[in-house]
Amino acid sequence: PGQGDERAQVEQLLLRSLLRAASARLLELDVAPPPVASRVTDRPCASPLARLEAQQGLRVTDLWHRKLELEDEASRFLLGLLDGSRSRGQLATAMHDFFRRQLSPAPEPAEVERQLELVLSGMHRRALLSA
Repeated sequence: PGQGDERAQVEQLLLRSLLRAASARLLELDVAPPPVASRVTDRPCASPLARLEAQQGLRVTDLWHRKLELEDEASRFLLGLLDGSRSRGQLATAMHDFFRRQLSPAPEPAEVERQLELVLSGMHRRALLSA
């Protein structure tokens, strides 16, 4: 047996091991990576599934198909707005309006903008924002 035969045997062993692991749900096989955003864009967009799930509660699915728990109702509200049609300024205005309805006194607009950037960065790290 030559070196090519040995390589083929190793490849077959690896393939069988991967398929067994996938069957046991120890790993997930995909043909392409999910469309996770490389950065927070000017008009952030979350997956339609995560936006739909946010309408019903704090538990949402990221783009890697993992279940995540949102921090609070403000994050839930924000996620529902992330359809790619709103600029960061529009999102900040919508969040300030949300806080005015929910909190007394409401945070200042500059603080809302600062917090919005932190939350969007967190959503990006958690693979909730799509490309």
